[in-house]
Amino acid sequence: MKVSILVPVYGVEKYIERCARSLFEQTYEDLEYIFVDDCSPDNSIEILKNTLENYPKRKEQVKIIHHDKNKGLSGARNTALSHATGDYVIFVDSDDEVCRSCIDDMEGPLGASGKEVDFVVADFNPVGFYNAQSALNLKQGLYNGDDIFDTYCNYDWYIMAWNKLVNRQFMLKNNLLFYPGIIHEDALWSFQLASIAKSMLVVSKETYIYYCNPGSIMTSVAAKRDVRDCLTIIREMQKIVTEKKLDIFKSWNR
Repeated sequence: MKVSILVPVYGVEKYIERCARSLFEQTYEDLEYIFVDDCSPDNSIEILKNTLENYPKRKEQVKIIHHDKNKGLSGARNTALSHATGDYVIFVDSDDEVCRSCIDDMEGPLGASGKEVDFVVADFNPVGFYNAQSALNLKQGLYNGDDIFDTYCNYDWYIMAWNKLVNRQFMLKNNLLFYPGIIHEDALWSFQLASIAKSMLVVSKETYIYYCNPGSIMTSVAAKRDVRDCLTIIREMQKIVTEKKLDIFKSWNR
């Protein structure tokens, strides 16, 4: 199957080469790379283009989309999705990297299952975090129905959008987009994902390397905006709970 790798780019000139090399050196062949320049103020895009020159076989697979104005991480991810043509998509943050066999490791069990799964989630390696622990606490295998939402509520899989191989048609059908203009957008997106997905394949391998980079949005955000956006997320989650008649407390107690 064809996999689209979706990468927002903004202010990552220190890290983009590391990320791009890990993507271009994937063992999986049928790939599409979509980088979204969210009006990056530095040399990130030039470094990306220079890095691509070292991988001529990947050139035809790469699209670089330029925003006319900065739209934030949510907007860049939504733009990338709108240009994707793969059967499945995976989000990658441009200051992180993926393991060389990332897509093979996630697609292999998916193909072996012989089923069309809504999404695949794999483990990751956190680097630079104090006392970091695994955020994937499930055995490898296929999970269905209420088990997906229950395991999410029990923190058995992580809220970050990256390192999840998601069926593109499933996303489009369910309007599974990122809420614009907020931070912690992953929390709302993954909550929505958990509430609508009917099938989830867990892969126990570490396929993604998550770096704690000084100066990132998660380490420099103003407290006032943090509180405001958290309230927005809670409000949107409440809408989902009401609409789908979800019993969160029941899920927590399982």
